[in-house]
Amino acid sequence: DMSNMDNYLLKELLDVNIKLKV
Repeated sequence: DMSNMDNYLLKELLDVNIKLKV
């Protein structure tokens, strides 16, 4: 499902952002 993929990508991007900010 494409929406599942989008959610996964968004989650990954947020995780990366958090790691970069810390």
